[in-house]
Amino acid sequence: MEVKMMKTTVQPIQGMDYLSDLVAAGARFVRLKPNEKVPDAGEGWNDPRNVERVHAQALQGIKDGYNIGILTGAGGIIDIDIDVRVMEAPDTVRRAAADWVCKYLSLRFGASASWGRRMGLGDAPTPSHILYRLVDARRGKTQKLNYLELRYKSSGGAYMQSMIPPSIHPDGSALVWLTPPNNLKDVEYEDLERAVRIADAVLVLAESYTVGKRHNIVGALSGWLLRNGWTVDEVAELVKALCDYTGDSEFSDRLQFLYDTASKLSSGEPVVGLPTIVGMVGDNIARQLSKSLAVAADTPSRNGHAPRIDGKDEKEAQTRARLDMLIQRALEAVDAIYITQKDKTYVSVNRRGGRYLLDVQSPNFLVWAKQNLRYFGEPPIS
Repeated sequence: MEVKMMKTTVQPIQGMDYLSDLVAAGARFVRLKPNEKVPDAGEGWNDPRNVERVHAQALQGIKDGYNIGILTGAGGIIDIDIDVRVMEAPDTVRRAAADWVCKYLSLRFGASASWGRRMGLGDAPTPSHILYRLVDARRGKTQKLNYLELRYKSSGGAYMQSMIPPSIHPDGSALVWLTPPNNLKDVEYEDLERAVRIADAVLVLAESYTVGKRHNIVGALSGWLLRNGWTVDEVAELVKALCDYTGDSEFSDRLQFLYDTASKLSSGEPVVGLPTIVGMVGDNIARQLSKSLAVAADTPSRNGHAPRIDGKDEKEAQTRARLDMLIQRALEAVDAIYITQKDKTYVSVNRRGGRYLLDVQSPNFLVWAKQNLRYFGEPPIS
């Protein structure tokens, strides 16, 4: 994987600059313990009914040596947390990943308030957070992905918080603004969520997206996502982001493969999908992609939307994904399915170097199925 380092052109902004601009934009703050991320504002600090008291306490606290956090959810403020430290990669790759996420979101929505700190990933501070303001504050919600998090409110409606400059990180490093928050960008939540999910998926898939596998990965991604309700334009956005991050110069070829896949689907022809992805990148990466993109199976759920890997639906989604995987492998392994007037079913398969018709109720079919449809991995969840 080729990942290009970007030079930081914005100089870090020190001290309490721009806090007043955030307040004017609707932001509210919470006092944190000195050199810690933990709120020190008493019980109910995240209750929207207490927001003005908590905010006033935080503004005084920053003068007295306390850290300060921004209340996500208040005023429609949402934080994109970039946690590249959990990546199993060299520091240069982690730094490049964080820089790329900032670049990608900035190109999509415009440069918005961002901050970071020096964390051993290079001389310049590494970006770790980006703030936006939602056009409709009622629509935001928290989504924790693999490397990125949309931080807004808890499931119960309480505010959450992110430590901001000029706070001191527990490791002793100072947080600094990288993009000043005097021009907070307004975004639609759905647009932001999709962009963040795409960026997270790119970081998940990048290491596996190697020369020789790229074309087939794009084809399988296209089939999987198009079957789950993604539009061609949405899949193209993901493919473009993946090519941009990994330095893949053949975007036009990847895009044409996407169009060809969409054409096959519209004509009722079979296309590859999730099973092919699992075969090329492994079950673990496939699961992470499912989490990134909120798509768990090769076919939509009963309500017409892709099932999500979260909460109580996880086991059902995983089981459905396993079943769809088996069906897809069967379809890829047979040439044709024949049903006679007496409702007997035959499949045309490759066996011992030739093509054979097998009765699906015959012992020969069971032998063939055991040899060709075996699934390697954990058993399905029952």
